[in-house]
Amino acid sequence: MARNQTGSVVSRAASTGGSRRYRGTQGPSNFILAMVLIVVLGFASVVWARADYQNRAAATTVSVPPAIGQQWYSGVASYVCGTEQAPFTKSTAAQSPSGLKALGNGVVSIMPTTSADAGAKATLGQFIEEWNTNRGVTPVTLVPGSLSIGGHTYADGDVCPKGTPDAGQKGVVRIARWTYSGYFANRFTAYTDPHKVKFANNAVISISFGPVEKSIPKPPVSLVSAVLNGGVAPNAKG
Repeated sequence: MARNQTGSVVSRAASTGGSRRYRGTQGPSNFILAMVLIVVLGFASVVWARADYQNRAAATTVSVPPAIGQQWYSGVASYVCGTEQAPFTKSTAAQSPSGLKALGNGVVSIMPTTSADAGAKATLGQFIEEWNTNRGVTPVTLVPGSLSIGGHTYADGDVCPKGTPDAGQKGVVRIARWTYSGYFANRFTAYTDPHKVKFANNAVISISFGPVEKSIPKPPVSLVSAVLNGGVAPNAKG
């Protein structure tokens, strides 16, 4: 009986010892697997974050000119029933954003500082919105079919006021843009929406309310000269 009991004890001890050795090797294996998984997930998150950052940066990069920091000049003239209106007054430091600035003589300096007015967003509509943020100005509003300028509003079908060359005639709001080469060949592109009138270097734009039977007034040569001269009339340099 003693021999059998001893054998049973040895068998149980061996069995118990085997189980302990198995559990001892199972623990480290799970730990190593967990650590490998943490490293893999951490590396994957870093790669994803980098790719996301690059995608966001690419989305804000302007691929259509004018690019941020690029300098252009264009001209803008306004007409009501055959009478040229005063040019947009000179932009101040209060204007925001400040990439599209009026120089006070009809020339617009186009030098985007952010994507807000760069590339395809460098439009006549964007310029007017920015210019309206200057303190003390009488706001200009230009939307399809309506023009507010100089404290007066003109809509398609309104009659030209007395004292103007086109007095008594019904008018419509129109916009035209001449490129430098098109100006001298009398070729222009007509628009109704100012946000679709993209600025071009050395181009001039006309904002007009007047009879549809008459041609859209063409900005004067003096404005073209100022645009080509870096925003300054040639006789004004000195």
